[in-house]
Amino acid sequence: RELLSEAVAALRNAIGRSELDATRAPPVPPLPIVICTSHPAAVAASDRLVVLSGGRVQMDGRPAELRSAPPTLAVARLVYPEGLPTVRGKVAGNEIVGPVRLPCPANLRGQGTVLVALPAAALSSRRSGGIPGRVVEVRPGHRHARVTFAPDALPGERWPVRVPSQQQPRVGARAGVAVSPEQILVFDDGAGPDGGRLLAPAG
Repeated sequence: RELLSEAVAALRNAIGRSELDATRAPPVPPLPIVICTSHPAAVAASDRLVVLSGGRVQMDGRPAELRSAPPTLAVARLVYPEGLPTVRGKVAGNEIVGPVRLPCPANLRGQGTVLVALPAAALSSRRSGGIPGRVVEVRPGHRHARVTFAPDALPGERWPVRVPSQQQPRVGARAGVAVSPEQILVFDDGAGPDGGRLLAPAG
């Protein structure tokens, strides 16, 4: 009984010390954790994203890191909630040839069929030249307008393009889009509709 009393007293002392230490410790700011399948506002407001697939962590990092080098097309679609059009094509020299011709990043020579994801940062409007199409929507902004572009060669596709406000086109106008090879994301096409591994990250 005496041994047990000493053990309980020691435990009380230990608990008391830890409670006292906790009251002296600086307060820990609350850490909100949001669990969602795909919510643009949650992604945009996040400091850190943990992407799960099949019960396993697929990617863990800051949104900016994931945007520049997402491991799969499914992750890329999550971290680019404003839209991420894709084009399937075959690497042929310094181009990726499909329904439209896209510039090929230098490190992809010799690859076969790939999926090219086109973030808005990779696309710029041209009055002449580039991939032909028309403007289907314009959302004015302070410095940039967000323009939705419909390429002629890809019926039903819509590409988000940022245009300086002073160069904002009108809806229905004919236009062209230039594609920057440093800003596109290229994925292996061997793993079904969501694409395989990342082959060329955005520069």
